[in-house]
Amino acid sequence: MYDVIVVGARCAGASLAMLLARKGQRVLLLDKETFPSDFIATHMVWPPGGAALKRWGIWDEVAAADPALCRISYSTFVVGELRGPFHAVEGVDYTFNLRRVKLDEILVRAARRAGAEVREAVALDDLLYDGDRVVGVVAHEVRTGRRFEERAALVVGADGKNSTVAKRVGARAYQELEALTASYLLYAEDFPIDRTVDEVHTRPPYEYVILPTDSGLTVVNLVLTRSLLTEFRADVTKSFSAAYDRAPELGERLRASRPVTRVLGVVDLPNFYRVPYGEGWALVGDAGITRDPVRAQGQHSAFQDAELLATAIQDGLSGTTSLKDALAGYQQKRDDRTRASYKMCLDAARLEVPTPEAWAALEVILGKDPQATADFRGLVPASIQPREFFARWGDRAPVAR
Repeated sequence: MYDVIVVGARCAGASLAMLLARKGQRVLLLDKETFPSDFIATHMVWPPGGAALKRWGIWDEVAAADPALCRISYSTFVVGELRGPFHAVEGVDYTFNLRRVKLDEILVRAARRAGAEVREAVALDDLLYDGDRVVGVVAHEVRTGRRFEERAALVVGADGKNSTVAKRVGARAYQELEALTASYLLYAEDFPIDRTVDEVHTRPPYEYVILPTDSGLTVVNLVLTRSLLTEFRADVTKSFSAAYDRAPELGERLRASRPVTRVLGVVDLPNFYRVPYGEGWALVGDAGITRDPVRAQGQHSAFQDAELLATAIQDGLSGTTSLKDALAGYQQKRDDRTRASYKMCLDAARLEVPTPEAWAALEVILGKDPQATADFRGLVPASIQPREFFARWGDRAPVAR
């Protein structure tokens, strides 16, 4: 009998298992993959993510994996460009960009060291119930097919946007919006880039995201509006190159590099919140809130949600408060933190660009002030909320707010 069974061992699940084990909970962590295992992602982890890893004492291990550390963000639009620092969180004023094949393995190792039992190559089949309450899992070993059951006070789905746990319990979705974009990427060597800078170039109907990552590689990403998807998929490699050639300077940089992978794509990109708890179950990470990856909000948010949920579970299982009340508080805090950034992400996924008037107003507010620019960047990962940003800088606005 476990205190908690966590299904899914990537950013959210492995982090949660580690934090709970450190609190003295008996934790079982399951994943259908074996680690190291790659995963298509945006790679960019905003400062709140690096701050979490430092709090947890595993940053040195992440740093040893050779992530790119970027202290400057550079965004361009038809109407202008914005270049400046990131909003610092607990002294972390940079993004770290690391392939998931390295990052997830580090987190799984940390969970094991903390005392969580980790079973890899195990797939969830179903949940066990006592009346309406979830009390465990039915799963099988991928290699042998051997089925088994395990029981726990709480089962947590950290199994992504297509969460089996969420489907089995019928977790209600809200603030849903259909997929707005598709995302394709390749890894390249010798790409002409400043490896301390994250680049985003918005040119509807495309957005070009160019990020240095570990091992000297660059993630060359293309975001496209859904209306182009059918034609694009007719010849993905040709379409990818042609899209980059629509921005000639970017196309030249791509041709100057050496791709080391084929073009990889993700087209299943829904947007939703799910109610993240019920009788005997909870959700964390993408299982509980999924948004378009266009602004790379998933990974740092998974770390933050894991911390919130670990605290709630500890409070609930220790009797500090009822588990139901603790999990309700977790949902409220998660939603409050992400509400504004979720909307910003959906606006970005529509590939909306500022009007000349809106851009001029933003330039007045920021005023080439590095701190104002950093605070503006902090709206994306929700390290600063809009009310705080405008309290600091709103007096510069040409129109009273």
